[in-house]
Amino acid sequence: MITLHFNDTTLDVHESEESYRYRSIMGDNSLTLKFSLPLYIEFPIGDTWCEYMATRYTLEVPANFKKNGNRNFEYTLTMQSVQVKLGRYKLRNTVDKRLKFSMCATPKEFLQTIVDNLNKRDSGWSIGDCIVSTEKTIAFDHSYIDAALQSVADTFQTEWEIVGKVIHLKKVEYFKDDPLPLSYGKGNGFVPGLGRSTESDSRPIEIMFAQGGSKNIDRSKYGSPELLLPKSQTLEYEGRTYVSDAEGYSIQRKDKPLKYGTEDSVDCSEIYPSRVGTVSKVEVIDEANNFYDIIDDSIPESLDYNNYLIEGESMTIIFQSGMLAGDGKEFELKYKHAERRFEIVPQEIDGQTMPGGVYIPREGDKYAIFGCMLPDAYFCDNVEKTGASWDMFREAAKALYEKEDVRFTFTGELQGMWAKRNWLQVGGRLVVGGYVLFTDNQFAPEGIPIRITGIKDYPTSPYSPTIELSNDVQGKSLSSTIDEIQNGNVIVEENDKEIIRFTKRRFRDAVETMKMLENALLDNFTNSITPITVQTMAMLVGDESLQFRFVDSSLRPIQYHITYNQETKQLTAPATILQHMTLGVNTITSDRNSTEYKHWNMKAYTSPIMDQLEQKYYFYAKVPTGSGSGEFVLSPTAIGMDDVSGFYHLLVGILNSEYEGERSFVTLYGFTEVLPGRITTDKIVSPDGKTYFDVSNGEIGGNIKIKAGSSGLHNFDEWEVLNTQISAIEKSVEAIDGSVDNLGDYIDGAFADGLISEAEAKAIEKYINTVNNTKAAVEATYNKLYSNSYLTGTSKTNLLNAKVTLFGAIENLISAINTAIADGKTTTSEKSNVDSKFSAFNSALATFNTAVEGANKAIQDALKGYSDDCFAELEVLNTQISAQVKRVDNLTNRIDTSGWITTADANKLYASKTLENGQTIISYINQTAGSTTIHSSKINLQGAVSFTSLNSSLQSTINGKANSSSLGSLAYKNQVAEDLLSADLSSLINGKADSSDLGALAYKEAVEAAQLGSTIIVGGYLNTDYIKVNRIDANGAKVGGFTIDSGRLWWKGYDYFGGDSRSLKLGVSQTSTEGIVDVSFNAATTGRFGVKSCGANLGGAAIYGSRNSSGQSYPNMSNSYAGYFDGGVHINGAAYCNDILSNNFGTGWTLGSNGTYSYRKGVTKTISWSVEDNVWTRRYKIEVLNGIIVNMTDH
Repeated sequence: MITLHFNDTTLDVHESEESYRYRSIMGDNSLTLKFSLPLYIEFPIGDTWCEYMATRYTLEVPANFKKNGNRNFEYTLTMQSVQVKLGRYKLRNTVDKRLKFSMCATPKEFLQTIVDNLNKRDSGWSIGDCIVSTEKTIAFDHSYIDAALQSVADTFQTEWEIVGKVIHLKKVEYFKDDPLPLSYGKGNGFVPGLGRSTESDSRPIEIMFAQGGSKNIDRSKYGSPELLLPKSQTLEYEGRTYVSDAEGYSIQRKDKPLKYGTEDSVDCSEIYPSRVGTVSKVEVIDEANNFYDIIDDSIPESLDYNNYLIEGESMTIIFQSGMLAGDGKEFELKYKHAERRFEIVPQEIDGQTMPGGVYIPREGDKYAIFGCMLPDAYFCDNVEKTGASWDMFREAAKALYEKEDVRFTFTGELQGMWAKRNWLQVGGRLVVGGYVLFTDNQFAPEGIPIRITGIKDYPTSPYSPTIELSNDVQGKSLSSTIDEIQNGNVIVEENDKEIIRFTKRRFRDAVETMKMLENALLDNFTNSITPITVQTMAMLVGDESLQFRFVDSSLRPIQYHITYNQETKQLTAPATILQHMTLGVNTITSDRNSTEYKHWNMKAYTSPIMDQLEQKYYFYAKVPTGSGSGEFVLSPTAIGMDDVSGFYHLLVGILNSEYEGERSFVTLYGFTEVLPGRITTDKIVSPDGKTYFDVSNGEIGGNIKIKAGSSGLHNFDEWEVLNTQISAIEKSVEAIDGSVDNLGDYIDGAFADGLISEAEAKAIEKYINTVNNTKAAVEATYNKLYSNSYLTGTSKTNLLNAKVTLFGAIENLISAINTAIADGKTTTSEKSNVDSKFSAFNSALATFNTAVEGANKAIQDALKGYSDDCFAELEVLNTQISAQVKRVDNLTNRIDTSGWITTADANKLYASKTLENGQTIISYINQTAGSTTIHSSKINLQGAVSFTSLNSSLQSTINGKANSSSLGSLAYKNQVAEDLLSADLSSLINGKADSSDLGALAYKEAVEAAQLGSTIIVGGYLNTDYIKVNRIDANGAKVGGFTIDSGRLWWKGYDYFGGDSRSLKLGVSQTSTEGIVDVSFNAATTGRFGVKSCGANLGGAAIYGSRNSSGQSYPNMSNSYAGYFDGGVHINGAAYCNDILSNNFGTGWTLGSNGTYSYRKGVTKTISWSVEDNVWTRRYKIEVLNGIIVNMTDH
């Protein structure tokens, strides 16, 4: 059943078997739903959606429907994932909004343009993994965004993938190093009907020619008009070795001889010697005449472009980013090496003179210089394997790698039972792009690693998807082993993968985890105890079997993160090495080599989509008892460490059930030791996972608040950032104060004679420029301080006001000076005005300094702030304590409002506490791992009561003192008088096993207390594992989905309108037309049968019926039947069959009111006749039996 949402309503529909979802590489991700309803509904486009397998699908086109009657409508809804939005919107230039434009950029820059376009219409889009490659030019002409994305992928010969709203530009591949083994045959994965098709143009290529670009190449010096490959060099790519020929034209495999000599070629005209520089400064020489200079401080001393000019060509510049980038924008220029300065020659482009207006260079723009032949290192460096020639070698190797093998496609359906049985292991690996190791004894005995390129799965049969496998490689591989130093094709991760992820855990998760641990089959523990308080000298949390860790290849401990993705609903564990610290270790030593511990290589694990929300799981590391590799196993039931022969199952963690849309995963390996004044553990984590103490790695995270008066503030990361901000703003303030002082000193001298010369005016302009520069520095440092998250309230407002006043004073001062010198003369009033502006500046600067100091103090006070009111709960699980503290009176005394959970190591419990109602609980409890003894004159249990066993001595007394061997024949009498027993025996029975002590148990011969299990009784609630009684009286009660109604079980299902669409009744009939088993259903029911019975044994039938209460007849033991009936069968309607065998036939029947059938019986007779003519006589005979002709002869 799938729930549709539309118009603020929901509708549960039962999808038919023809419903399916289809996903493919760079293709569809759609869900086709087919279902029937008894009414017509107009499903709104764009507002109708559902969630399937953690993915949201939306109706984007009108629903198709077929009306079969006034109350029978068949619907077909084709619903799309979020990637369909790329086909709605046009791609526009983010700078000038053009729809028709070209762009020269890197893959990431193209992807950023696409994401920016999407976020202008639909927020939340971002860039994921992206290949890195040289810039290439792509023209867009009123393109939709999906077509633009495909153009980018095609241009860079890669693939794209959309996960949620994250766009990846890379080859879509998963589990390449650990493919899923699949083959044809029972228990191997594929059902019969697996087929392979080979592409007609898939000739295996053995020689790949490459032709490079012609830019920046002087043929007279280089010897070729285009770029050549490195000559006679080798390159490793994807585990294969390629070699270039001696002339630099082609490559082939070095580690494999030629067989066919088939050739192909790759166009590398976009690759040529170049240096992409970055503008570090822009100087406007003459804005009116469009004269702009750019400076690049990073140009090396050895690269003087003037020394590398190509004869007959002019040196030009083409911008790779910014407003001057794009086709047709190429500018001539002059280069001054001493200043690293390019003087751009303006030209008219598209009716506008550039540079000019908005089309000007800016700091940070990328550019490349053409018309000059760069030094040899930019062409080819065989030692470092860098330069344009090596870039072309890599492109050629990739192209040959993708075309060396015959391209083919497999299509097959998975065996449903096999897939269901192994779903937790294989479900997460059946993804588009996942690798499969396909084997077949006849045509693929060694196995073929091949990608899943398409998956068609069915909501009604989720374990029998149809998968498409193909080795038609389209994209650049993430696992490429080429060492691409500068512009090679490598994959970069956008986000820091080393950030520690702590999963949110709630109190219910902790409780659920404890219940699961009770069933976890850990040998060293008894059941849990739940006392109010615990006083003990030591507490050890953990188990010897769980003392393992994860290490790197050098067996050094690492941070290892198992994560559950709340959006995709999948648990992932990366490949790693598990090292056990106790298995096989039998001696104690202070110096043990890490290689002496057992360790196993663990394969990466990705779970299937966890759509069973109430199911909780154990997560194990399954490792061989000897050597070999291990694997992670997710199991809904507990597995003992030694339950599977030849393997250990090591409990790694628990994945809790989903609650309020979230699951939590908690690790359980390691240990926690609690001693007086000391806790030894790895991590202390808050329940929401946001605040943590990672003791093992020396890291503290979260919003930590330190109480006022605490020391060590300078050790916090926030303090380092704050101190840097304060120091920077203080330095910038000193700089602007000094620049204004220098300006004032010069003005005092220049204004003395009342005349301003040209030289003095230029000098004043320089001083003013210095003031403006230092002002910009102040603003930059101010912005960082003002945006500090700890700065709030009055201090923040004061800082803002002081900054506005200071900057206003600077602008007023500069304006007054410019006014005074504008005409080359200064008057007394002008001098006075300038002096007043200097005074205002000094006052504003002092106020600003005070505001900075106030902001500094406010931030420090905020860092020292402390909150005493928090919720208190404490969870202790192996390597992790999760806690928030409400009130700590003294760490050496107690933590109030907390319940402690311990193990059997706490062997003596004492409780004496005055409760809120003034009453006192006084008891003395002796507790060991095997028993608990309570000494009290009276025990009154209120609330929940849980018991696990009777006292062993009481059990022994019952078994030994009140059984048949002790009583002899007296045990079988209805009544045994006391005077018939010996005095000793009578005394023992009365004293040890009477009914006042044992209740009903006193009358049993034996009580096996150890098998009574655990029972919880709370008011009218009973929770136990096993109930054995003579009778349960109930009416109107619920048993699963059944209701007890007048002594029978009744199950109902409901249709869309709330009516009964199907029901099952078991038990006494209530009316004359009901059965002991009564089934009813209508067209709104999923499933076509009311009662379905399949299969029969010899001498039996799928359905057997007899009207006889005794003396029934049964089928012959040599036959089996779908139905066998002992008695008459009445059919109102047609009967359809292949054969009818009957001893009697009748027709024209009627049924009387007394139940008597009247009919005309067929006759039994032999009819003979002859036909004579002049030559011969022909005789005929027909035999009729009960109205059926059974034989006819003629002779």
